Amino acid sequence: MSKQPESNLSLKNKANSPPKDSPVTPTKKINKISVSDRGFSIGDITKRDTSPSSPSRNGITRSHWKQSQSQSSHLSCKICGKRLNVKNGIVNCRKCGELFCNDHTHYRVKLRNPMGDEKKPQYESSKDGVWCRCCETCFEESRVTEVFVRDRTNEFTAKRRDQLNLSKLHRTKIQRNFIKLANLMVEKKHAHQNSLLSLFQNVDDDERGITGANWAQDENITNCTICFTKFNFLIRKHHCRLCGEIVCDDSNGVRRNCSMYIPLSAIVEKLPNLNYSAKFRDEFDLRDDELRFRCCVNCKNALLHDWKRDHDSSDFHYEEIFALYEGMLLQKSNIERLMPVYDQGISTEDEAKTGHKLTMSLKELENSILYFKKKFFHKENEMLLVRDEYLRYNRILLNIYQGMGTFLHDNLLKYKAISDKNKPQELKKDKTPPPPRLTKKQIRELREQLMVLNEQKFLVENQIQQFTKDRKFDELDSLITNKDEISDTIKQLEEELGEFGF
Repeated sequence: MSKQPESNLSLKNKANSPPKDSPVTPTKKINKISVSDRGFSIGDITKRDTSPSSPSRNGITRSHWKQSQSQSSHLSCKICGKRLNVKNGIVNCRKCGELFCNDHTHYRVKLRNPMGDEKKPQYESSKDGVWCRCCETCFEESRVTEVFVRDRTNEFTAKRRDQLNLSKLHRTKIQRNFIKLANLMVEKKHAHQNSLLSLFQNVDDDERGITGANWAQDENITNCTICFTKFNFLIRKHHCRLCGEIVCDDSNGVRRNCSMYIPLSAIVEKLPNLNYSAKFRDEFDLRDDELRFRCCVNCKNALLHDWKRDHDSSDFHYEEIFALYEGMLLQKSNIERLMPVYDQGISTEDEAKTGHKLTMSLKELENSILYFKKKFFHKENEMLLVRDEYLRYNRILLNIYQGMGTFLHDNLLKYKAISDKNKPQELKKDKTPPPPRLTKKQIRELREQLMVLNEQKFLVENQIQQFTKDRKFDELDSLITNKDEISDTIKQLEEELGEFGF
């Protein structure tokens, strides 16, 4: 045998050896986060400064950490009870300081150092907090946040009531001005039957007193008060006879239908029961289209508000929407009534009946929400949108759907948690108790037996291959049976060794 040059051997050894600065990788595969995540390396297990005053890499104190001694063999995870070693991990939770395995420290929370009488780091969700590794228990605690709640329902109700009162007062004022205008126009028509030109020339002067001080001055207004278009030679100024504001003439809807020249009969036909004068009722003819007045779109809508509500209800979908909503409200109240009863779990029989009723109620509410969604919504580019015929109720439909969906989701989670809690105790027991811990001598003996059996299995497999090649089929049956017995014994030994196996 020729010897390799010493230089070649040294180069080969250097190539196979890890760099000085690289961490030593254990033979067993450990959890990925304990190696790759910055600050949570294997060095936390093997090499760390245990002095109470030493901070961690991220600046969070370690004074509350529970220390692990290398000679202690009874350390176990606080959550799963698994033995803590290099394979399973020995990790301190940065929040509580207890020791856990790798599987139960795959969480991170924002922490800050303790202040004042505090002994442990505290949660800090602001930008000053530092992301730190923690256990599952501390992570769940961080999700329970105390929220300061301020109920503004009464304030919003009062503001809405004031706004509704102002709107109603404005409609009443416009309606009163219309009655005055209608009476005045009929009186002036009969007073100037022989001079219609005089009627149209003096109409502004006579109608100005209806709005009183609200009549806007021409020299003060340069833009339309509705569409804000600037007045010019083509876009002229016009006074609304019901509110006195100056608007542009946009009866064709080029801009916003700012104003229109409306026949008096068109409004009187829709509002025949107003408090008109006796002379107006005796002398006005609905077929008369000569009497017209200038009105802005806002006053027209305010004047016909009640009429639209009464006569356009057939076009609205109020009844259809709120009939479904009332049905879902009944199902919601039934769930709210049954959930506390089911949570108490008084007896097995009553609990089963209540659970069945609650399940049916949840299912009915789910079906109602799905029907509501199918009827009023459609999907477009993976987005849920209100159908075109219901667009005017967009906000109402979205609020109903989101509110009921959230209620159903929360109660399904609550129902599942209660069901798990009320399960019989025997179903909650662990499958099998963990085997008793082995002594070092027993582990050594079992490992030696396992090595011998693996060697025997290897030899038997080689013999089977050789006999098969030589076509000695008569002796194959005994070899295969021997191999199966050895495999079963190896499997039993590996189960007995558990985490101490190879």
